[in-house]
Amino acid sequence: MCHCSHCRESSSPPVPFLTFTAFPSPSLSFTPSIPPTSTSSMATRTYCPSCKELLAMNYNADPARTHVLASKIDKASWPGGVEPEGMRPCKHIFVGDKDPDEQLPDDGLPRFLGFRDGKPGTDGSFEMVKQYDGEREE
Repeated sequence: MCHCSHCRESSSPPVPFLTFTAFPSPSLSFTPSIPPTSTSSMATRTYCPSCKELLAMNYNADPARTHVLASKIDKASWPGGVEPEGMRPCKHIFVGDKDPDEQLPDDGLPRFLGFRDGKPGTDGSFEMVKQYDGEREE
């Protein structure tokens, strides 16, 4: 679940966080084809041309994976209509950028403040600073 300001403000109305699921980029396509719109130096985002809502994003340092907004996945396309294993939230990211009024749920998931050096590695790595009980862990 991403708590960064870009994701929060990409939703209408703004929400405290967005939940994404990562797919290998070559295995994913939009029908009809939708060109991405670059919105930051860290990521390229794809918006619905009709409703202008965020559909997916790619970190510029990790083009091999596309992160699709979980609420936009056509669940009817899953085999048997059953959610596959691994589709559950696994971490909170960019909690260092969350809305100050947001209370994080007590869900036991790891929490990451943001990228260790403020940006993803040029090699596609995503080393993040972990947070426990509001404190930084290096």
